[in-house]
Amino acid sequence: MHPIPLASLPADLRDYQLYRASNGLLCLLIHDAHASQATAVYQVAAGSHAEPDDLPGLAHLLEHMLFMGSQRWPEPGAFPARVAEWGGRFNASTAPYATRFFCSVSPQGLQPCLAQLTDMLAAPLFAPGQVEQERRVIDAEFQTRLADDDIHLQAVLATQVHPEHPLSRFTAGNARTLAGDASELAGRLSQWHAIHYRAGSMALVLHGPQAPEQLLALAQDSAAQLLAGRAPVPFAQPLFAPEQLPRQVDWQGRSSQSQALLLYPLRECDVHGAAAHWLGEWLNSPSPAGALGYLRERGLLDELHASLESDVGGQALLRIELHSADAEPAQVLAGLDGWLQAMRSKDP
Repeated sequence: MHPIPLASLPADLRDYQLYRASNGLLCLLIHDAHASQATAVYQVAAGSHAEPDDLPGLAHLLEHMLFMGSQRWPEPGAFPARVAEWGGRFNASTAPYATRFFCSVSPQGLQPCLAQLTDMLAAPLFAPGQVEQERRVIDAEFQTRLADDDIHLQAVLATQVHPEHPLSRFTAGNARTLAGDASELAGRLSQWHAIHYRAGSMALVLHGPQAPEQLLALAQDSAAQLLAGRAPVPFAQPLFAPEQLPRQVDWQGRSSQSQALLLYPLRECDVHGAAAHWLGEWLNSPSPAGALGYLRERGLLDELHASLESDVGGQALLRIELHSADAEPAQVLAGLDGWLQAMRSKDP
């Protein structure tokens, strides 16, 4: 393990240490003497946007399959049972560019639960029978999500971006997109796992009351189980074709009123930086100087919600949802432009 200096630290009483293992695993260790639970989080730098074009939902299926048996613990469902033994909870999620695994248990249970979680990530079994079962589970999840406007908004967004960008693809996964022989699908899962689930593409966070040297030993043991190297860095595809800018989408969800959605691509943007924070604060602010307050004062809209989503290669997507019952979209856009001009003249 090689220590990495931390440029800044939160103003609390916890001890933070950052390390890079020789095989590439990044480890953040947080000693918290007052913590009543110990927590482990793995993040893998691969999600739905890294899937092969012919298998939408493969990353989500792989996330499910990691709980269905591994080399040292082959019994499906063994990890939830182990976490329950130590009075804890767990979860996992697949996002566009990352997959995360989390468990929080009593401090005494951190070592055994972390050992099993690491084995799940390092040596999953992908038994065809379990693949078939989890494929049905994912399809059931998809059918349930059809009542959620978010999945429909994602489909709308997919029609607007550059056709070669991963956002243009369907990524939720269902029985149709993951169809085929279960044994062949298990083979594709194994291949994808071997490419992306490598130490250099993963980060581990450990937080608990254990002494720093104990947390470091746990991190070293975990790193030793993971395959060295890292997955190829994804190519930064433009979010939009140049002739497609700017983008305004008018749509209505199944359970909501009609709204206008404005899409702005940003380059060289740190979504966690001060400038991005400032932008979000002022767009969403109901004060007279904020975009929401400015447009409300002029009777142009009822609600505004701006969010910034990170993309690869320093790109980001700014989404502004406009909810208005009366004003025409052109009037709202003119008002938003007026606010931008006012901000430009008052604060460089």
